[in-house]
Amino acid sequence: MPIEKWLERRGYVHFDRPIAIEQVDERVRDPNYVAKHSFMPLIGYTIEEPRYKRSEREVVLKPRPIRYASHLDSHVFGFYAALLEPQYEEALAAQGLTDSVLAYRKHALPGSQRGKCNIHFANEAFEWIKQQENCVAFAFDVEGFFDSIDHLVLKERWRCLLGTQELANDHYRVFRAITKYSWVELDKMSKALGFGRNRLEKSREPFCRPKAFRENIAKAGLIEVNRKNRGIPQGSPISSLLSNLAMFHFDCAMAANVASWGGLYRRYSDDILVVVPTCFKDQVSQATEACLSEHSNGSLTLNTGKTVVSSFLRDNGILQADEPLSYLGFEFDGRKKLIRPKTLARFQRRMIQAVRSAARAARKAARNGGSEEIYRRELYERFSHKGKRNFIKYAYRCAEVMNAPEMKRQTRRHWEQLHRLLENHITD
Repeated sequence: MPIEKWLERRGYVHFDRPIAIEQVDERVRDPNYVAKHSFMPLIGYTIEEPRYKRSEREVVLKPRPIRYASHLDSHVFGFYAALLEPQYEEALAAQGLTDSVLAYRKHALPGSQRGKCNIHFANEAFEWIKQQENCVAFAFDVEGFFDSIDHLVLKERWRCLLGTQELANDHYRVFRAITKYSWVELDKMSKALGFGRNRLEKSREPFCRPKAFRENIAKAGLIEVNRKNRGIPQGSPISSLLSNLAMFHFDCAMAANVASWGGLYRRYSDDILVVVPTCFKDQVSQATEACLSEHSNGSLTLNTGKTVVSSFLRDNGILQADEPLSYLGFEFDGRKKLIRPKTLARFQRRMIQAVRSAARAARKAARNGGSEEIYRRELYERFSHKGKRNFIKYAYRCAEVMNAPEMKRQTRRHWEQLHRLLENHITD
């Protein structure tokens, strides 16, 4: 019998060890235990994601801070997320928002166990636009979403969801742990404890014993605390649900506004899509900004530099956009649905880097008396149609789901490009 998701053991290394399921279940289900539980600092690191800046015509690295909790704390966060989720889903259904809030939720797909994903969400929006005569699509981005969520707003939404005057002691303890969270940066901890990359990749032992934690981390001042009245960490089992919960009143208000204009409203985490008939074009941006400020206690704003406005006009029965709509990894110009060029460019960069790395490994092996042949099987698995789960197969699936053969054509030369790279490195 499968166990509940929040009970599943985590495979990563932290300050504590994984705990037996029976002990976790007994502790986490006890409100008195949780109300007195001492949460450990999160461990933090930063992912740098390449982003193409159109205005500067260059690829820049966008930092995304990740914080992950200890084993027991993750079980606590996961359990309370599981407690809140059904009630949040009921609230969405009561407001008619089930199809409007997309991220971090399960969306059933008839005839499939996988459920809907970004492919289906984007396709539904594009197909809706295709049914219109003239319309305008606004793609908004919320500035610093997770880092800017107001704690008072979140607490109020949490309380309202439970239908209580105040949060019970256990719920309040979890609320405090996820808002006034503390963390230790992984790179600083590595230096303080004297271990390197090999320790991170191969050892399953906790990072340190309690004494070393007190001496080398706590007393050394490596524990940082979120002292602001805003922000929740990305990476905890409850963060995604709480980010949706904090936006609940905004979703209600915006969906009502857009419905009154006869339009379409969708939100995927910090990406907001509003499509309205052209006659309402001038009302959308100001209304969205005002609504976001009102329902976030002024903590959330739109990143106007990322706003994309696409006007769709039907001329002689043909729908055309003055600016392709970019949404959830895809572009739509009124006729063609395409994978975003920068997504294809990222695939190309990774393929080039992988071939270079394989070529270096082959040269090193040759110097040590081994074969100088580049190991191709893994490259084929990762970067060609011969693989089972890779970007090429993803592109094929997109083309099938969206009924867009033009997407498959975007990757038609991948086999030729991969072999050209291999041949160039063989002859170097």
